[in-house]
Amino acid sequence: MAKNRTITSANASFRLNVSDLGLIIDLQGFAVDGFFEADAHDLAEVVIGVDGKVSAAYIPSLKTINVHLQADSVSQAQIDTWAGMSKAQQDVYYGDGIITEPGINTSYLIKKIVLQNWKPLADAGKTLKQRDFKLVCQDIIPIPI
Repeated sequence: MAKNRTITSANASFRLNVSDLGLIIDLQGFAVDGFFEADAHDLAEVVIGVDGKVSAAYIPSLKTINVHLQADSVSQAQIDTWAGMSKAQQDVYYGDGIITEPGINTSYLIKKIVLQNWKPLADAGKTLKQRDFKLVCQDIIPIPI
């Protein structure tokens, strides 16, 4: 019998592996109003000529995942290490990852991830605010579980 599908995100998981740095990061300490979101990306270039004929072509495109973690997330130190090594070595370290969303019985393999954008510290107000970072990757492949 198939498992019922739900929209629960509390049991979602996100693991990153940056093998050149020996980092395996199980993201923990999700922000209050969101853990991550993937931006939509174009699959095709579509044009129309002056005669009204439509032409289209598949185009590869980068995929973006924005991640939001609480200021006290234990995962922040490992993200800081990834960013710090990139800065220190003036180089890019690629990672791979997997997101699992049990509620919809799906995992997503994430290929060739780059840490493109990183917030080095939490904003301070009444409390410390979430820290965000942006991952850009070559592909996100859904896999039923």
